[in-house]
Amino acid sequence: MRIPPHVWLLASGLAVGALAHGVFQNEPEAAPAPLATKAAIRPKVMAAGLLPSDDTLEILKDPKLPDRVSRVALWLPHASLEEVQEFWNHLMENPAVPDELIVLVMARWVALDPAGAIKAKRPGLGPSRAWEAWAYSDPKAAHRAAVDSGDDQIQMLVMQAIASRDPDYVLKLMEEGDMASRRSASRVVDAFLAQRSYERAMDVTLRFSSGLNKDKIFREWAKQDAAEALKWGLQQPKLVSTINKDDELMRDIARQNEAAVPEILAKLPAGDIKQRLQGAYVKALAERDPEVAMRFASDIGSPLLRDNLLGTIGASLAGSKPEAAAGILSKLLDEGRSLGEHPVIVFFPEGSRQWTSTESPLDGFGKALVERMPEQALDTAMQNAEKPAYRKAALQLADMAMERDAWDFGGWLDRQPAGGVRDELILHFSSHLVEEGEPAYAEALSWAAAMSDARQRDEQLSDLLSRWKSKDPEAYRKYVADPKTPEAIRALSTPSESR
Repeated sequence: MRIPPHVWLLASGLAVGALAHGVFQNEPEAAPAPLATKAAIRPKVMAAGLLPSDDTLEILKDPKLPDRVSRVALWLPHASLEEVQEFWNHLMENPAVPDELIVLVMARWVALDPAGAIKAKRPGLGPSRAWEAWAYSDPKAAHRAAVDSGDDQIQMLVMQAIASRDPDYVLKLMEEGDMASRRSASRVVDAFLAQRSYERAMDVTLRFSSGLNKDKIFREWAKQDAAEALKWGLQQPKLVSTINKDDELMRDIARQNEAAVPEILAKLPAGDIKQRLQGAYVKALAERDPEVAMRFASDIGSPLLRDNLLGTIGASLAGSKPEAAAGILSKLLDEGRSLGEHPVIVFFPEGSRQWTSTESPLDGFGKALVERMPEQALDTAMQNAEKPAYRKAALQLADMAMERDAWDFGGWLDRQPAGGVRDELILHFSSHLVEEGEPAYAEALSWAAAMSDARQRDEQLSDLLSRWKSKDPEAYRKYVADPKTPEAIRALSTPSESR
């Protein structure tokens, strides 16, 4: 079983007396050998950071001793090498030794004699515990010894242990091209994450380990400091495209930092990521308070971005609060906004320019309205159909509605009052019935015959009859010859065809 780093740290603190507390230390050596001998290491007891324990070795050997692990931890900082070896041998001769004791004793042993600890007898245990303990207590010496051992597995084991305790040391080796250290990149990242050094964890991930989950690491960073995470991410070519595509990340940031989002947005440069966070933010606001969300969107200086945010709010409300969504549609149409394409002028370096068009940021709003509240959206557009923006919106929403469900749209259209806009809708609808899927010429002609403008009606009827005759002459002849066919339609066919 691998011992987590924090357990080794506890062992170092209790069993070894936490060197930083000044309980003991090894005398410095001029030129330390990779594996030091017993004679070269002479423990030096300093001013007591931990008072000597009253327990004796014989007392501590009792497996039934109350609070045994804690009492061993207090005894070990003052234990001699011979006592540690004797206690270790005792533990190895007894089954079911608590793992905490193995950790504690080995931590003290490697502080006194790493070479002996590595060679110690350990039935059922390999030398990994000793190497790990040495790596935690003296990383540089353990690393030198592991390299000199020529054993790749030992080098990897030691490097991973050091990475958990001293990631900066391993990172330096990684930057120098050491392959064993690079295989420990995930441990270095984990150590930086434990320190909440998210920028360094992300840096290691992007530079040395494409296999690590950079998205997961970035999300963790964003939970702690979304502004700094996003600012840093914007400077990383390997990361910015990932952030820009992650709608869920933006939603999480907006929801988890709702009160702080305005401040975060103020720190971000203009661009797609800022706009996506703004969109996620107004969605989160709209779920709680649509009025606050609308005020935030209305204060945006850019007209296109403002419209985009209002459309985002409206789309998010279309399923749950259709009245509020309809209100946003009315507000935008009152201001003359378009749900479809809008013109864009493009300037070229040599001085020429040309007009083109692009989808309106409100296009997604219209689709959401038709998907979730089609009749209410159409009714909203029709209520002021004499105004150009409302009329255009009615036609745009109608085209989307008939694509979604032609027969449902027909039921709504049948209830609309006669007039110019209804005629335009019928013109679109009757053409749609013969252009999409299986052509329904009879139904299309029936709708066209209901138009109130006689000239426009006859033009559409003639066009539909001509197209039917071209596509399916036999079905066309049967239709015009049928006495049930409306006279207004029969009159537009040739005399021979209507007999």
